[in-house]
Amino acid sequence: MSKDKESGRFGGLLHGLRDKVTQGLGPGVEAVHQSLRQSYAAYNPAQSQYTLKLAVLLSQMRSLSLSHTSTADAGKKFSKSFFIFSQQPALSNNLDNLANDNLQDYKDICDRLSFFVFQSAMLEGEYAKKLESSRTVLKEIRNFEENLIPRRDKREALKKEITKIEGYKPESGSSSAKRYAQQLAQLRGELQALNEADAPYEDSMASVKRQKVHDSFLQQFEAMKEYGEKLAIMSEYGKLLLQGMDVKEGGRDKSYGEDGLDRTKLIRGLVQEELEGWTAANSEIQSRTLGAKGLRRRETDTR
Repeated sequence: MSKDKESGRFGGLLHGLRDKVTQGLGPGVEAVHQSLRQSYAAYNPAQSQYTLKLAVLLSQMRSLSLSHTSTADAGKKFSKSFFIFSQQPALSNNLDNLANDNLQDYKDICDRLSFFVFQSAMLEGEYAKKLESSRTVLKEIRNFEENLIPRRDKREALKKEITKIEGYKPESGSSSAKRYAQQLAQLRGELQALNEADAPYEDSMASVKRQKVHDSFLQQFEAMKEYGEKLAIMSEYGKLLLQGMDVKEGGRDKSYGEDGLDRTKLIRGLVQEELEGWTAANSEIQSRTLGAKGLRRRETDTR
């Protein structure tokens, strides 16, 4: 078995072991692993100079999406803990029905609040997935460029060989001088032919970069808009929900009323319905344009 195959097999075994060890340990462990991967990408001698910066970028984007996933998981745990905390009975030496009756509005509204927290965590998780999807688009740049690396390496090798021969200073008119001149002419011809053959691929590389960066950030901005607007929807319904639990002295606030349970149930239903019905087409935030006057630059005194 060749050395490369052995190395590849050993690397595969290590990746498999890593997956088994980190499985189920949450995004925190995965984030540590991503930090190690960033360092590995930066210092790996096998990493091509052409794709090094992109490899680091992709690893950092992975860390970014993982941080949102971690926040989403923390939000779900907080939702559960808040619900358990809010539903405990009144703590008193003389527990009676009155004390617990005065907590009915509190318990009901806190139940809905835990739903709001859980729903916001779900939105965070969805946003993390869309960030990861936009990262996948950028990976297509790397895939395209990796196909160009052998061509670039071949041209680079020819350039080094030409520079090496040009450094020789044989006696003019000697057989060595003629031999070097023939080699230089041949190598320069090969290099020119490669440059001409590879030019369309290099031009395509520039187009691919533009297209993929455009598509990736368009996905990110669309995800940002959806996430932000849905959070805004929840915040408004959340404040409406809290109106039934204004702090008043003397127990249950009268604003909760006899129909308080129906009211909080309605609010939950409305917010869920509006979140599920949200689309970019019915967004309340309109697309921005520069208008006829164009972008006005703010003049700043830099003296």
